[in-house]
Amino acid sequence: MWAQVRSYVRSAPLTYGWLVVLLATTLVQHSLTERTLRRLLQSTSTNLHHLASDPLRVLFQSLLWIDGRYWWPYLLIFTVFMAPAERWLGHLRWALVGLVCHLGATYLSEGYLYWSIQEAGASPRLIDARDVGVSYFVVGIVGVLFYRIPRRWRWGYLAVMVLLVVGGLILETNFTSLGHLCALLLGLACYPLTRRRRPSSAAYTPAVAISDGDLGHLRRCVELAREALEAGDEPFGSLLVDADGTVRFEDRNRIKDGDSTRHPEFEIARWSAKHLTPDERARATVYTSGEHCPMCAAAHAWVGLGRIVYAASTEQLAHWLRDWGVGPGPVASLPITTIAPGVEVDGPAPELTEEMKSMYEATFRR
Repeated sequence: MWAQVRSYVRSAPLTYGWLVVLLATTLVQHSLTERTLRRLLQSTSTNLHHLASDPLRVLFQSLLWIDGRYWWPYLLIFTVFMAPAERWLGHLRWALVGLVCHLGATYLSEGYLYWSIQEAGASPRLIDARDVGVSYFVVGIVGVLFYRIPRRWRWGYLAVMVLLVVGGLILETNFTSLGHLCALLLGLACYPLTRRRRPSSAAYTPAVAISDGDLGHLRRCVELAREALEAGDEPFGSLLVDADGTVRFEDRNRIKDGDSTRHPEFEIARWSAKHLTPDERARATVYTSGEHCPMCAAAHAWVGLGRIVYAASTEQLAHWLRDWGVGPGPVASLPITTIAPGVEVDGPAPELTEEMKSMYEATFRR
């Protein structure tokens, strides 16, 4: 269990590194007098005064403090929302989405406050209002996660989030509540940053877009691969999962009788062409224990299937085969993105590397 926790934390280093910083600054808050704490938080606030005089400093420093004394709710929020988003989007895109929402919501809400002051709708004293914390960043990430939620739950998720944010604005109409609404809308507007394309390089890079749900499907693929191995076939297994998360088809390698084209990914392509509409194929995901070979990648692209998620990559397998003294096969080892550059691809899954390697070794090493 602890190994899984450590693996999960390592997969979202920015999220949990930030949490450590917030823990440290929260402990500092507890050690300060109320007067000193007020001065400290005031000096790091993204209010109109500081945004006009020293914007870069306060926009950064405001992310380092919690405007409150309790850290543990952020541990829960970061684990439920921030870490899955970082694992899905990757470290850089996660940070980019969050910063866009933090900056955009700050300036939109403070712009509204400035207008209210000019129109005598708010007190001029609010020019120096206290405004620190991570909420705009977090709400923006909550917004972009809309695109990660399974379609059957997606609109319900959005309805709950809109209800919470709009409800907060109605109950307490101020620039902070407006900022939360702006951050949610900006997160939703970051959809282009959710579109993942892997480079054509075959180099191994640990996956950051594989969710816990993906891992569950990949584990079933590994089970199918083991079934194939025990039946005398090569260890490969695959699933076809529709947009609602339902497994529509599964198969394993069946080449032992002499037909070397009977790969599970190829069977999925043939089955989906007969049983799914073009739209259903485009929104489906293929999970597989090993990255598609060129034949299967081409079949996948020709029938218009969607995302591919694999446990072990072609590059990993090729590296292991070289180490075991196994010569090249009749078909070049190429990544999916070289054969089908328009297909969204995620993998490998480090959690399953050793299990896949052991099955490959049992099959190919002599």
